Amino acid sequence: MDLQDLDRTEQLALVALIEFVGAAEPETSEEEEAEISRAIEVVGEDTWDELVAEVDARFHDLDGLKVFLETILRPEARALIFEAVLEAGLADGRALRNAGILDWLSAAWGVEIEIPTEDED
Repeated sequence: MDLQDLDRTEQLALVALIEFVGAAEPETSEEEEAEISRAIEVVGEDTWDELVAEVDARFHDLDGLKVFLETILRPEARALIFEAVLEAGLADGRALRNAGILDWLSAAWGVEIEIPTEDED
């Protein structure tokens, strides 16, 4: 499964998480921008913009986002979204300021956080 295989609701979850995690960072690195640009390219710029507008209109707080994220049911989509958000957030090697949402998401979706160490590369 790839990002282009996500349905509209799953795409919304992807964009919401990237927006939420990205908003916690004071600045975005070139590596993070490259990962986000890849997601935008796959989804399509117009669709991405529509999804960002929907995120802004629907999710005013973390609790509302969490309720929505629990509606994402396909295990493959959950794993793919989680991986994409994690890659975007860790693209430059810095720790995420908003790692708490990923801890919660990992538990809620049953997705394990796997960060390779230098020994595993």
